[in-house]
Amino acid sequence: MVFERLGLKLSAIRGVLLACKSKEYECKFDENSRSTGSESSEVGNGLLDWFSLSRLGDPTPACYSSILMKKVKDMSTEEVYNSVITPMLQKYKANSYCEFLNSRNDSSVGKAHIYVAHCSECSFVQLVTVLEKEYGKDSNTLFWLDIFCKDSRIAST
Repeated sequence: MVFERLGLKLSAIRGVLLACKSKEYECKFDENSRSTGSESSEVGNGLLDWFSLSRLGDPTPACYSSILMKKVKDMSTEEVYNSVITPMLQKYKANSYCEFLNSRNDSSVGKAHIYVAHCSECSFVQLVTVLEKEYGKDSNTLFWLDIFCKDSRIAST
């Protein structure tokens, strides 16, 4: 059965790790330890040049108690969405990472086969690792994963 939404191949999901692996991002924590964030520095060119984002200003509300610098490999899926994906969507006025890639006729996007349910506070790297072990690193399976496929206009309301 095909989930009637755009999805991504593992190669595109893994591409985020490759494009961002050496950069650190601000992860801001409020009193409830829920994180949000923005990119702290530009990502170099490479597999995903669209990750070359300029700093979007300081969106720090007064309720934040601390800022922690993290690499993508150490982030939760929620932190990846807030610190990496959201700034890219804002810069390129895209609604989702899937739509962004699809608008560029990227072959790693198509109708999703698998809906991925996950804990947003768990490790992004562990989630990717589990998908790779279950479906194979070179799988042509397309995954609907909220941080890449949800419409940010709906998600932010």
